[in-house]
Amino acid sequence: MGLRPQPMVCLQVKAQLPLVCQRCLQDMLHPIEEKVDFRLVADEPELTQAELEAEDEALAATEPVDVLELIEDQLLLALPIVPMHDHCPQGAEPAAIDAADAGADDRQHPFAGLRELMDKAKKS
Repeated sequence: MGLRPQPMVCLQVKAQLPLVCQRCLQDMLHPIEEKVDFRLVADEPELTQAELEAEDEALAATEPVDVLELIEDQLLLALPIVPMHDHCPQGAEPAAIDAADAGADDRQHPFAGLRELMDKAKKS
């Protein structure tokens, strides 16, 4: 409000990225559907709190903008930290994995006997 209108560019990316599920180690396609608004500016703005909270990204457009680089950056930002199927095709469901981890807690811990020895030594 009250500011000069600025040129804007909208980048929309729709893709199916081939990844490997980290739960079952099978190939998977990860759908990406991203939309980013870029505000074209003459110089890179200072990184202020207002700039961090802005709904659009500032893009210095003093030289020709490499659109492929923008798309690549957006795809990298959209990648999951740990790619996993919603439902693994080979039955490695999260509940089955959690049950296996719960069974691991029932085994004896290596230092459990050490605590008993320390308690006996203190009593002596």
